[in-house]
Formats: sequence, structure tokens, C-alpha cells
Amino acid sequence: DASDAASNTVTTATHKLLAFISFGFYGPPGGQSNGELPRRASWLAWDPMKSERQVLLNAFERLFARAADKLRVDYTPEDLAQVRDGFADRVTRVLDLVDDAPVEVLPEGTLEALEDAINQVSPVEVAGQLASLPLLQHVQVVLHQIAHRATQQRLLEHALEQADTTYGGN
Repeated sequence: DASDAASNTVTTATHKLLAFISFGFYGPPGGQSNGELPRRASWLAWDPMKSERQVLLNAFERLFARAADKLRVDYTPEDLAQVRDGFADRVTRVLDLVDDAPVEVLPEGTLEALEDAINQVSPVEVAGQLASLPLLQHVQVVLHQIAHRATQQRLLEHALEQADTTYGGN
């Protein structure tokens, strides 16, 4: 049926869009499924025994679920685990730092505000964010190259300043 084919195409395209947003250039999670994860309101209830790393990863899962619901994307627990791992890989330094934070990194009220922001995002804004991701990744690479060259220049200048001129050196 043409209607089912069109629906599957839209669902697949939306799934790939969401995976791109979550993975950048790493590609979409494998497989398509109708599996849904249950919503758990207590995902982020603050627990002093939970690390702040775990709190942020749970927040990612909750926000991912909200975004997937908004975009009508079906995903499996395996898809979620893959997307979560991709997120954790990209922000590993932040996750390492927050474990030592002396404060609650993400209070429940903040997470609710983030969920509300997802609810208010329009399809045009999603397209704008998607369009900006590859460009921002490229700019980040360029900025790293600029910083590396500036550091090399400073090291060279410092070495020249330290040169020994005792025996007629320049």
C-alpha cells in the first residue's frame, strides 16, 4: 500500500535525522522497530548514591525519549543504548568533570525546563539545528588547527628568545 510505504519512508527519515542529531557523522543506529521505552518520571530523582555522570546520562535518555515522542520516532532499547553511548563518548570529558562537582549538576526543575523547550521546538528549528551540526563540527576542527598553529608559533618564538648569544649566536 502506497500510504504504508510513504509512512515507512517518513519514519525511516525521521529516525535517521534523530540519529544524525545524536551521533553527528557516526551514522544512525541500526535497525528500525516499533519498540517503545516506558517513561519513568523518577529517572532523575536526585540520589546521593548516583554519580553526577549517571544523572546526566539519565537526563539524556529522558530528553531523547521526549524528542523521539515529539518526532514520532520508534526506537528499541538497543537503539537508545547506542545513541546514549555515542553521547557519552562525545562528552566524556564533561562527564568526568561533573563527577567531582560539589553540587547537584542537573536539578529536576532544570530538566523539566529542557523538556518544555523540546516541546516548543518547531520542525523548522529542528531543520536549522540539523543543518548547523556539520558546519559546527567543521568549524571546531578549523579552530583546533588555528590553536595548534598559534601554539607552534609561540613555542618557536620562545625558543628563539632563549637562544644563547654568548659565542656570537643570533
